[in-house]
Order: sequence, then structure tokens, then C-alpha cells
Amino acid sequence: MSDNDMKVYGGKKQMKQSCANVAATYEAMNFHRTNGNLAKARELGKKLATITPDEMGEGLKINLSQVLTAKYLTQPLMFQFRVMFVFAAETLLQTEIEVPFLATTAINAMHDKLRSDYPGFFKNISDGAAFTFYCLAVKKDEDIPLSIGEAFAMLCNVQKNRDGFVEAGKKVWNIAVEVISKEISAVDFESEN
Repeated sequence: MSDNDMKVYGGKKQMKQSCANVAATYEAMNFHRTNGNLAKARELGKKLATITPDEMGEGLKINLSQVLTAKYLTQPLMFQFRVMFVFAAETLLQTEIEVPFLATTAINAMHDKLRSDYPGFFKNISDGAAFTFYCLAVKKDEDIPLSIGEAFAMLCNVQKNRDGFVEAGKKVWNIAVEVISKEISAVDFESEN
């Protein structure tokens, strides 16, 4: 072992700061647990796990037959739209909930419900590349709905009518963002201030 392999202890000042950070984190977590924010975040995540692009099933539904023609309502495309919904939910939970701990709690609850109630779907989105492409689309930070639409068309592997698929993806993304944002806004999290 060389001197380069050894970690240097920062002393009492570093230890005090570390203990203060742990105490502050504990106090914040306890605040959110005791006032019900943690339970609200879990319920929100569970609800968002049920989002579907049709009138079938239970939970939160977005009826795409009112905004898309029948050629975009096939089972493979409905699957892609549902993947998009889950990505939108994760993204919006992270950006619209001010407390990272609550956003993470909601996302974990959503994943837990997807894993338990929709294991095949969850395995596909966990192992698939769709989230990577949607994440890259959001990172472009230009016209996000258009970039999401382009990622959707690419994931659908279309050669003909690509513009139609881009437009369908863009339209569905905008609807999903609107619906999910309303669900998040409807949760009345108590603030620490």
C-alpha cells in the first residue's frame, strides 16, 4: 500500500459537517413522513403506474382514439405510447416535485407497482432502449415534443409516413405531459416553510 492509496481523515470539522448533514436529512425525512407527504408521494406513484393509452384496464386512462386515427392504435404502438407515458411520468415527477426525496419516493412506488402488477411490461421497459432514446430527446433541450416524436417514430421503426408517426408521438407526448402534470399538481404536498 502506498501513500496514494490512503485516505486522509478530515478531522473534527469535517465530522461535524457530516453529522449536521445527516441530522438535517433525517429532520426533513421525518417532516415529510409525519405530515403525510411521503404517503401522498407513494400514492401518486402508484396512480401514475396505471396510466394506459386506451379505455381498457383500471386506473388513469388517456383515450387516444379521440386524437389519433386507427392506424396509430395498434397493440405495438399502444405499447410504445405506454412506455412514453412512464417516461413522461418519471421526467415530470423529477422536475415538478420540488423535494427530491418525494420525487424519488413517487418514482420508486410507480416502479414497484409496475413490477408487481405489470411484470412483462416492466421487464420490457427496464431492459429496452426506449428510455435511452427518450432521454436523449429531452436532453436536446430544443423542441422537446418534436424530439420525443422523432424518438417515437424511430422506436416504431417506420420507413413510410415517418412524419405522421413523428406528429403522433409529439401529440401524445403533449397530452401525456398535460395529464400527468395535472395529477402531480393535484397532490397537496405540505412545504417545510
